[in-house]
Amino acid sequence: MSILDFPRLHFQGFARIHAPTGQKNGLVDLGSNTVYMNGVRFDHHRSLSEFHEYLYKLGPRFNAQGQWDDNGPFSMAMGWDFGGNGHFAIDAKIVSTQREFGEIDQKDPVVGRSVDMWGHYNEYLGTTFNRARIFDCDPASNWTTTIMVGQLSFGRKGNSHEVPNMFSAPVEGMQPARWQNFNYIRELPAHCLNSEFQRAAVHQFTISKVAKDLLWGEETTLSPTVSLLREAMNRDDVLGLVVQFGLSNMSTPLQPDSPTFWELHGSIGLWCEGEMSTYPHGRLLIPILYEDALRARKKNEPQRTQSTQREEVWRKFGAASQRNGMTPKKEVKGQWFDFAHQPADGSRRGAASEGREEKALSNLTVQVTHQGVSLNMVTAVPCVGRAVKAGPGPTHAIASKLDLGELELRTVKSQRLVARIPTEAYQKEAHQLTSGIVDIPLAEPFENLRNEIEQQGLCIIDEQGQILVQEKEINLQVDDACLFLEFPDWKRGQDYTEEIEIRSFVRGRPAAVESIYLQQFYNPRGLPQLGYEFERDTANFGQTFHFPPSSELNILHFKGGKREEINDFAPTCVVSTNCEGRGWITLHGVQPGTTRVLLSAQPDELPCNPNHPDQAILAYDNDDLLGFWSGTGSFAVRVLPDDWYLEEVADEAVDFNLIYEHILAYYELCFSFMKAEVFSLADRCKVETYARLMWQMSDPNNRGKTYYMPPTRDLSQPKAMLLRKFLHNQQQVGYVPDSEPVPKRTQRTIQTRDELVVALRHAAELEVAVMLQYIYAAYSIPNYVTGQEYVSRGLWTQEQLYLACGNGEEVRNYGMRGVLLEVSHEEMIHFLMVNNILMAMGEPFYPAVPNFSELNRRFPIEVDFALEPFTATTIQRFMRFEWPDFLEKDLANDIEHSDPTADRLHGYGSLSELYRQIRQAIKNIPDLFVVKKGRVGGEHHLFLREDFNKVHPDYQLQVDDVESALFAIEFIVEQGEGCNPNSPKFEQSHFQQFRHLAEALAQQHITPTGSLIPWNPAYPALRNPTLHYRDGNSSVVTIPETRAVMQIFDECYFIMMQLMVQHFGLTPTASLRRSKIMNAAIDVMTGMMRPLGELLVSMPSGKRGKTAGPTFEIAMPMYIPTPEVACEAIARRFESLARRARECGAIHSTVYEMFDFYTKFFEDFAKNPQRLH
Repeated sequence: MSILDFPRLHFQGFARIHAPTGQKNGLVDLGSNTVYMNGVRFDHHRSLSEFHEYLYKLGPRFNAQGQWDDNGPFSMAMGWDFGGNGHFAIDAKIVSTQREFGEIDQKDPVVGRSVDMWGHYNEYLGTTFNRARIFDCDPASNWTTTIMVGQLSFGRKGNSHEVPNMFSAPVEGMQPARWQNFNYIRELPAHCLNSEFQRAAVHQFTISKVAKDLLWGEETTLSPTVSLLREAMNRDDVLGLVVQFGLSNMSTPLQPDSPTFWELHGSIGLWCEGEMSTYPHGRLLIPILYEDALRARKKNEPQRTQSTQREEVWRKFGAASQRNGMTPKKEVKGQWFDFAHQPADGSRRGAASEGREEKALSNLTVQVTHQGVSLNMVTAVPCVGRAVKAGPGPTHAIASKLDLGELELRTVKSQRLVARIPTEAYQKEAHQLTSGIVDIPLAEPFENLRNEIEQQGLCIIDEQGQILVQEKEINLQVDDACLFLEFPDWKRGQDYTEEIEIRSFVRGRPAAVESIYLQQFYNPRGLPQLGYEFERDTANFGQTFHFPPSSELNILHFKGGKREEINDFAPTCVVSTNCEGRGWITLHGVQPGTTRVLLSAQPDELPCNPNHPDQAILAYDNDDLLGFWSGTGSFAVRVLPDDWYLEEVADEAVDFNLIYEHILAYYELCFSFMKAEVFSLADRCKVETYARLMWQMSDPNNRGKTYYMPPTRDLSQPKAMLLRKFLHNQQQVGYVPDSEPVPKRTQRTIQTRDELVVALRHAAELEVAVMLQYIYAAYSIPNYVTGQEYVSRGLWTQEQLYLACGNGEEVRNYGMRGVLLEVSHEEMIHFLMVNNILMAMGEPFYPAVPNFSELNRRFPIEVDFALEPFTATTIQRFMRFEWPDFLEKDLANDIEHSDPTADRLHGYGSLSELYRQIRQAIKNIPDLFVVKKGRVGGEHHLFLREDFNKVHPDYQLQVDDVESALFAIEFIVEQGEGCNPNSPKFEQSHFQQFRHLAEALAQQHITPTGSLIPWNPAYPALRNPTLHYRDGNSSVVTIPETRAVMQIFDECYFIMMQLMVQHFGLTPTASLRRSKIMNAAIDVMTGMMRPLGELLVSMPSGKRGKTAGPTFEIAMPMYIPTPEVACEAIARRFESLARRARECGAIHSTVYEMFDFYTKFFEDFAKNPQRLH
């Protein structure tokens, strides 16, 4: 079965890889995450730019043409993408389908439709457009590149809200590189990175047919092939779908810190019982050295051992002294760097390929059935020739596949011909069509061949009779071939063991293997400090350093069997598998570092002579000079640093300086993407502002999610717990006191464009108005640590703390407070979506600054608009704001009439009714939208729900025509009021969420507590606080210090709205999520307004028994057309805020440090306004 059977979908395109390259320079001790400069630990108190400058100067440097150049922008010590963020994305389409043997269908309706590999939904941020990730289990290794996909979808045509996906489903686990080929592309133009361009690898994942969120779309029925895939899910032997893809032909980097592009060829098929999830199914054929091929045909001639042949290759190239585990090398200013790259002198092959035995074919699998032979040759046949420059598209054109003539599949012992593989079956044109999956007829009927095929290994020979690949008859593998292990916490009795299943296949079928030998080979490149320590010891003067043999430096200990079985742990292990080809081992770390574990059926199947003085380097073979590892069974393990001493740090001592020294500084040194794309981890104000998000992203429970941070996945649990302690310390204790209804008809019909513009502006202003009320109510509920204080004083019960503030684990449950904040985030997205519709109509961005003293007179909604703390009456008001129009009824005696006066006076009675009117107007009024298709701004993907992301993982709020505008309106209504009470999404609507809050609060009111006052979780904050007297419906705050904080808050709110206006005025078609201005606006909301608002509701107001609150009173911001003037004006506002905040003792330093940060930020942009684009 698998992709070697039918039906199949084949896709191709390219992958965009933004993987960081800074850790590959051999200057990092991966056992402790320690960075070295000139052989000495880098002092984190020194400037980070000093280290980055050191790396750049260390070189060797090269230019965009791939030539060594002392003035080139690239440095080998930094790699070509030092600023990589670990994102992996694809742009691919289905190119053909196959439903039966010998058939290729390019007319199936699924052909031409997109295949997408997304990351996991981020429930903390509510994101769509989530990126998959790519990272190295061992950053110092060339062997451990791993991809993590969180969601697969295929079948959309254009955007999914235009022509939806046929299939969408979650993906679990990691997808390690398989069948790595270091010499896949040959005869390349001269370039110093040719050793990278030559490479290829295969990745694979599966999707269970019982996955919770697996969705088959209605479009499935249009495709006969996809329909067959769906029908096959009813078979007992089918477990789900399998997706395999090969990556090759890396594009030439044109500037540092930029992503590269790779050719992508893949297939989708059935995943069946007995098949692995991350390793290709079938009978495995691997290359053998030329000498072996000759001797295989001369049965009476003795063969040399594999390790002897490999050592001859090593002696031919790479026998020089090894000091830092990198081969071959070039010494540059006291350090050693890989020289296994293409020389820039016009020669055709890099040094690494010079040392390797040329392989005509690489790994492939084969399946022989009565139908014929199917071969998985996705990266088996090398490519020859490559264009100097990329194009068409982001990758370089490949001239051809290696022409090996007609090949033959034969049995090994009897040399019985099984099938002929014609040249055209594996050449470029065929590969482009079926991603290297080749089907050929049998040479004679299957029954004639069956016994020999099943009892012998298989091989492929060329026209001269040379064996190119031969079956590895016992194939040993593990699915979880990329492991991160916590170092044991011996003091607390936690050994953090991991249980691994070993799979054994004999000639492609699951079968028992009596003895499987496990041996480990650590990576010397990840432990450079061993060489530095040797050199510093004067007793070693004049001696050559050799890394300890693999047998003397153990990263792991194993025991046979599952975790609960009683066996002793040891550095090596022998296990067996059962008749289903399944066995288990348990392992734990004994030393931090990285290693690879070899699985072999013979105890002497080793990569090299164990007595060689450089055995550790030779055995790990980072540049594949020996050609050993790609065809073996192995898995990579990283044992994380032993950081358990940090558990002894007192909670109250965990401040910014401590977490920066022990956690953040390392990532600032080795990865620049955070500073370039998000914020510098050295900016205390930013780290304090986003402490909760940093903890959530680095929670060890999320290591299996694509959004986990750091993307390298090397943060130990004690360090992660340090971040949680830091978060808790950022929270300050605040003030602590002693029959189904039918929708009614809409009141009016919007008939003109101008009327629609007015209605949309009303909608935008209403969205902001309700959002501010929700935020005010959320601020009024104490944070968790304050709630704990309430409990300790007997003011709240533990149950009430849980209701108000959540469970305190800082993961997802934040109680009533969290619900209000989450809903307010979604209201902000609604505001932006309404503006996207306006701008698509050719209107300017509408800032919508509501004046709460006028709202009740301005809008015909029969609900009171007011800023007030959370109470039972408040939540009832909120329910009315979100009340679904379908719950309203017409009066029994209402008659159909058209009264323009009544329509003008009453307009609409609710947000729900207003959106119904807008929806109908968009449908009816012609020629509304003037923007070009796909040329719109407002692109964003935060605060979108998981159920939405399952169906529309590509959605980014875009509006450019009637359909996308209607889609946006449906989205707003669905989140707010809910479109249909019978829909499962209705339960997550704002209306239902508020209804549940009201019910929970009401239950507390009727539960006997012995108190005369019903429980309410909020501070006694003012209703409609203000700085200036308006009327009796507002409350003037009179305490000077509180007024000062209120004024600073209002100024922050104004700047936030001004930044939005500037973004849409300056770059109306630019992405919101990549906009420096919009990201600054988010920082103002999160890092300035939120802490100030939470502070205000606990400060005295001057009115007895009442605390204050934010007013949200600002003037309408106006667009400043000159960028440098706008930036200078904004900088001056931040400068004033910083000064005033410092003068106010109540404001935390994090806030005024944020003001300082953005003063400089916008001063810099005022001097260089072109950087805003």
